Amino acid sequence: MEDIKARGELLNTLLAELAEEIGTVLKGKQRDKLSQAERRMYVRATFATIEAWIYVMKQMALAWHPDPKCPTISEAERAFAQEQEYRLTDSGDVEIRRTKISLETNLRFGFKLMAKSGSIPSELDVSGSEWQSFRRAIKIRDRITHPKSVSDLNISDEDYNDVSVGFGWVLISHAKLVTAIVLKAKNEAG
Repeated sequence: MEDIKARGELLNTLLAELAEEIGTVLKGKQRDKLSQAERRMYVRATFATIEAWIYVMKQMALAWHPDPKCPTISEAERAFAQEQEYRLTDSGDVEIRRTKISLETNLRFGFKLMAKSGSIPSELDVSGSEWQSFRRAIKIRDRITHPKSVSDLNISDEDYNDVSVGFGWVLISHAKLVTAIVLKAKNEAG
């Protein structure tokens, strides 16, 4: 139990540090007062936070079901939660590698795994405009991370809005998931 608590504190520290980074970039400024460099830093910091949030969700799910023989989380799910994949080398040895999962797929997996570990149905709502903003925000992040021209570095007001709405959607969706897990646990406890 102490290990889970210590791990939780480390993960909380990670998220707090990233949230502070977003706050540092914004410095209380309105969107129209941010320079292009500050807008790009905001996008990068926001996506670093989303990536960390997904990692934390997967680690929470594993912490709730630490036994590898636990039927709740399959061996394959456990490997993907640890971002590992297995392959055979030409010599017949098993090699463990870090797997690359697209952000969109990883987000959906993180939510499904956490819901599954909390014994609730996965309810990530990808039907609304916020999901579409999130998907566009991924393209914006990719564009500024791998620019091919100076114009690729420009973050328009619409781009900024998509990143902010997408980020808010992730946070709200996570809060809904955690609330559902807590309510289920409370109902089961009596």
